[in-house]
Amino acid sequence: MARLILFAISYFTILTSYAQVSGRVSDTSGEPLIGATVSVKGTTEGTITDADGNYTIEMATGTLVFSYTGYEPQEIAIDGKTRIDVVLQTASYILNDVVVIGYGTQRKEDLTTSVVVIDEKAIKNRPMVSAAEALQGKAAGVQVVQPSGKPGADIAVRVRGATSVLAGNEPLYVVDGVPTTDIRGLNPADIATMTVLKDASSAAIYGARAANGVVIITTRRGAENTSVITFSAYAGVSDLRKTVETLSTRQYRDLMNEIIPGALDPSATGYTDWSEEVFGYGSNQSYQLAFSGGNEKTRYLFSANYLNQEGIVKPARFGRYSVRLNLDNQATSWLKVGTSVNVLRSSTKDTPDNASSGRGGVIMSALNTPPFLGIYKDDGSGQYDPNPFQPSWENPVAYMFGPDQEAIDTRLFGNFNAEATLFRGFALKTNLGADINAHQWEYYLNPFRTNYGRNQNGLGQADRSNSAIWLWENTASYSATFGNSRMSFLAGSSIQKSHWGNSYIYGNDFPADVSVTTLNAANSISASTDVQEWALASFFGRITYDYKSKYLLTASARRDGSSKLAHHWGTMPSFSLGWRISAEPFMQGFDAIYDMKLRLGWGRNGNQEGISNYARYGLVSYYRRAATNPLSGPAAVQVTYGNPDLRWETTDQSNIGLDLSLWQGRVNFTADAYYKKTDDVLLNVQLSNSLPITSIQTNAGTIENRGLEFNLSTVNTTGALRWNTDFNISFNKNKVLELQYTDVYYFGRVYSNNQDVAIVREGLPLGVFFGYVAEGVNPETGDLTYKDVNGNGIFDPGDRTVIGDANPDFIYGLTNSLSWKNFGLDLFFQGSQGNDIFNATRIDLEGMFDSKNQSTAVLRRWTPENRYTDIPRAIGGGKVDNVRNSTRFVEDGSYLRLKAVTLSYNFNPQSLERLNIRQLTVYVTGQNLLTFTRYSGFDPEVNAFGRSATELGVDYGTYPQARILTAGLNVEF
Repeated sequence: MARLILFAISYFTILTSYAQVSGRVSDTSGEPLIGATVSVKGTTEGTITDADGNYTIEMATGTLVFSYTGYEPQEIAIDGKTRIDVVLQTASYILNDVVVIGYGTQRKEDLTTSVVVIDEKAIKNRPMVSAAEALQGKAAGVQVVQPSGKPGADIAVRVRGATSVLAGNEPLYVVDGVPTTDIRGLNPADIATMTVLKDASSAAIYGARAANGVVIITTRRGAENTSVITFSAYAGVSDLRKTVETLSTRQYRDLMNEIIPGALDPSATGYTDWSEEVFGYGSNQSYQLAFSGGNEKTRYLFSANYLNQEGIVKPARFGRYSVRLNLDNQATSWLKVGTSVNVLRSSTKDTPDNASSGRGGVIMSALNTPPFLGIYKDDGSGQYDPNPFQPSWENPVAYMFGPDQEAIDTRLFGNFNAEATLFRGFALKTNLGADINAHQWEYYLNPFRTNYGRNQNGLGQADRSNSAIWLWENTASYSATFGNSRMSFLAGSSIQKSHWGNSYIYGNDFPADVSVTTLNAANSISASTDVQEWALASFFGRITYDYKSKYLLTASARRDGSSKLAHHWGTMPSFSLGWRISAEPFMQGFDAIYDMKLRLGWGRNGNQEGISNYARYGLVSYYRRAATNPLSGPAAVQVTYGNPDLRWETTDQSNIGLDLSLWQGRVNFTADAYYKKTDDVLLNVQLSNSLPITSIQTNAGTIENRGLEFNLSTVNTTGALRWNTDFNISFNKNKVLELQYTDVYYFGRVYSNNQDVAIVREGLPLGVFFGYVAEGVNPETGDLTYKDVNGNGIFDPGDRTVIGDANPDFIYGLTNSLSWKNFGLDLFFQGSQGNDIFNATRIDLEGMFDSKNQSTAVLRRWTPENRYTDIPRAIGGGKVDNVRNSTRFVEDGSYLRLKAVTLSYNFNPQSLERLNIRQLTVYVTGQNLLTFTRYSGFDPEVNAFGRSATELGVDYGTYPQARILTAGLNVEF
């Protein structure tokens, strides 16, 4: 009998333990919340609401936690209930969010500085190769330009304008507490948040490296009482958005008869569409598997990722394998330790661009190569068909596939930290970081297939470099509350040291056996090695104070010592104030105003990035000479002058801002105005041409940036149809205020006409174009006429003037996110207005000065029968009179682009339960699908000179952006 009673009790316990609880989750208007999370507190059990907001969970005791993005979570004890309906209230999360700042965190409502946060949601369903892509169009005051569409290419990021000519203009990135200037290897899928510190008062805690802003990146970490497995994958195809039409063989023959009469063999009647041969379909794919979870003691995240992107012009390719391990452990009640380790291996194959067809540029060669040529010779030799007018000019396929080359980088990036809380509010923290990279690049051009390879009898190159950057930081922090006052203090030190070593080998004259490709087989070899080091020592502190979250103060100071400069040490102070106007008694009647805060700040930052490690020294170069008896070593020659007075570039910045939140956070508006002034700008001052060294690097300039930024976020609709909008727009004006010793500097040499297109001069912004003002074609001569700017009655170099500005009047981004039932739609537009582009590609495509093929624009060229036109005559003979740098080649580069559109579908979680799947999302994303622009080239987002601050907006056979269509899925177990 007793056994029967025990059995009955046990059976009843099992039944009640796994009884069902069901219900509905809605908002205050009664609309269902689709995909709301319903979890059992303290366990990993949980489910998600369906399209009607309904849920069912197997649990009879405990506490249910209901949560949904943008709403306050609720906890409800089950207590035997079988149905629990919940109404979630809109959250004030915008203010309560915790924002990562330098060496700590701060509530967003207490910020007194200009900071913008990009969260995981903005990254999740958007296929990206580089984490910097996530900043484009998402943060007011941050200009992101992808100068080239080549896979793995650098991205130029400017926070509130450029501040330097020779030093770096990119922001400092701090990844999980480790500073770096290179995040190309960082897997975007591992990112939790990106916080951009835009003004000096927020970035000054990083001192000597913060003049161009700071981007703090935190990666995803495990959470307590959860165990989650996620798998993400996507694959896509890409193609060229727009083509440039060139002459057919017949049209080309007619042109050549004007330039070089009789030069073209009458039997040359074939036709090769070189654009068809060069531009093809690219592909992209990524696969990520991650495990995360933890308990009250230990949290973990492990992820592995494979990414591969192949370009629309072969053999350009970027591949990356990445593994990440993040651990956090509460070792004792007073000590916690953690680590973040990222190991990656990337492989890059290059396609030469940004060069003329005569210098290996594939894009220009695709447009300029005579159309009658074939890919290979007709003799069956397997050799590429050379240009009969200029044999050193290979055809584009020869440039693409003639050499065999690849770069491989292996990188370890991470840190270990420990934090001891010695008593309430007081903590000591130490952080050890490392950034170790091994780079190798191999190049081989066989002695047979290309003309250049035959001339060299084969050519090989090898480049090896190893770098190690070590970091050790220690901080002490204390925070306390005294009545209505809260204060925090931070003091710390940082030591960072870098060692870089490089070896390079060049060889030619290889054996005829093309299977031997290593440099040991080269008959002629030259080599060089290089070792460089730098170090940075820092001491810093910060204090924050707020009274009732109404009156706010932040002040910081950092003192940095850099080995790069003669004057090692510099001090970077800052302060900022905040006033929460909405907390004042006189604002209580304004019910629509949820929060209003006025911010004011000033700070000073330095810039040591991009400066030569030994700029303060006079450097000596060694070269080989015939051996002497006795041996006396190589010859030496001084190549630079030393400067014992080399100082920091320092940037002072003032900022005033307003944060306004209306109607319980449904409308949020931010406005900022700033003024930046950079003194002691480094320049290569020109010396007398009679000296053996004609320039010296010194502090000799002043640059300013001033601008306005606006950001508007709205919750347009809630309920079944949810619609959110984010819009930002930025205005920045750059100007060179002063140049000492040298009045003008020229940059941006265009190979085809051997002229510089960019100028740096007092009163002008960086990035302006310099040249002649074209006034049209003289109908009598067929030549281009130029304006007599200086009025001396003759055409001379004094007629050159400013002919364009690559800086935009403003940049902007617009994101609309909609969801209805299980569907989601995200539309992201990004644009630039008022910037000019110097289309140097047209010099080679419309110049008609040699045997290159031309664009169809020259069909309307001047002839005795067609005197009134905008295209001058065919001149030939290599003469560049009609293709001088002028307004003829300056175009409006403004554009509006549908940067990304994503359609997603979230499967009903209850239908997935039997598969043990918590969440499944599938999506399709289109990138660069629509571009509205008047620019005539391949793409308006371009710069042949990469991330240069002085040479902007120049298109010279640059690898274009592609349209991309991608399908993917995200699964959570």
